[in-house]
Amino acid sequence: MSLKVMLDNFHLREAQGQVVFGILAFIVLSQIILGSVLKQIFGKQLTSNEYFALSLAGWILPVSLLSILWLLPGFQPPTQFNILFIILFGLAVLLSIRLKPEREPDSKPIFICLLLFVSISIALRLAFVSRAILPSYFDSAQHYLLIQSILKNGASAVVFTLPANYYHMGYHFLAAFVVSTLQADIAQTMLILGQMILAVMPISVFFLIKHITKSNGAGIFTMLLSAWGWYMPAHAVDWGKYPALLSLGLIPFVLSLAYLLVENKDISSLRKQWAFYGLLGACIFISGFVHSRSLVIFGIAFLAWVIAAGQQKRPQGQRYFILFLGLIVSVLEIIYVQKQEIFALVFDPYIHKGILPTVLVLFLYLFAQRNYPQLTFACILAICFLLGSLFIPVLGLIPGHANLTLLDRPYVEMILYLPLALLGGLGLAGLEKNLQQRQVKVI
Repeated sequence: MSLKVMLDNFHLREAQGQVVFGILAFIVLSQIILGSVLKQIFGKQLTSNEYFALSLAGWILPVSLLSILWLLPGFQPPTQFNILFIILFGLAVLLSIRLKPEREPDSKPIFICLLLFVSISIALRLAFVSRAILPSYFDSAQHYLLIQSILKNGASAVVFTLPANYYHMGYHFLAAFVVSTLQADIAQTMLILGQMILAVMPISVFFLIKHITKSNGAGIFTMLLSAWGWYMPAHAVDWGKYPALLSLGLIPFVLSLAYLLVENKDISSLRKQWAFYGLLGACIFISGFVHSRSLVIFGIAFLAWVIAAGQQKRPQGQRYFILFLGLIVSVLEIIYVQKQEIFALVFDPYIHKGILPTVLVLFLYLFAQRNYPQLTFACILAICFLLGSLFIPVLGLIPGHANLTLLDRPYVEMILYLPLALLGGLGLAGLEKNLQQRQVKVI
């Protein structure tokens, strides 16, 4: 990045410091609240770095719930509201939670690495909007008007007067809440909030890979791959796809909780079970409220995991046959999608302009399949189902949308980075395992 662009970034922070640091305050407070809840549920089962990464990955949840509580009662958002209220609210929540239990010791260099990554990522992301007004696509204008209506008329009035074909309001509630709280400009809040979501989003995959593989290196590699391996999902900001982007920010957190549910079938107490199910349910609700298609993603992930788990219980010959069948179907889907002019752009970030990271992931796939076969096959199935969802019609479900499919082309293009990044992280962890085994044999 040139010196001029970096100077522009500093200019953005000087001119709109209230928005930048206000959103940072929301992120930090949400991370602290969510981290305290997670520690009460899982105790010593997670390390300190895992708690940090997981709670930061889910920062959207507490602040989104707060925005709904604040905006839904029907009164107009106040004109004089201060961030101090949010700080006091957070302190009250923290005081109501018991003291955190002792955690398993963890690596301080990795914690510093995570903090450094988030800091650099925020600085780089903000540089891209240093001179932007709003993306030129009509989506941004529509989002601007909806946020403006919420601030002017109150959330309830807007919800009941929305067009019948509009079905995701979570982003607008959150943005309106931030604008009201910080007394900020709507356009600048939209731009900066989008970049903050992008900057923090990759840390969620660090938790999932690190927790599964016990490899910090694989977790960091997955985080870097999802952040800068491909130009998606960052390009979604250029389209003004803010609700879709916000949903992508929460999806990995929900998948992480779902994996912890599978891993910890017997949580120690009934109270902790209810707390966990409540947390997972709130996450799914907020994800669907932000963007309804995130619910399709959860269905795809669930189906892929169930099939992959069933495949692992089969005899070896049947396992290989099912794996081979899944790979063949995926390849045929890719070929078919490439031949459809309207869908061909799905692979543009991953083949034409991101071929090197994709080739690296394909190489690492061999090690992932050998060492983590169930999760690897689940990722392959997820890719297969994501592409297949482009052709499954959904008729009459949403008024005003006669030609809907389960997922649309931009959403699939945005989210394909996730299974690819997970495959890369699993592959690197598998490669590390193989190298360690060879060293042991040599010794």
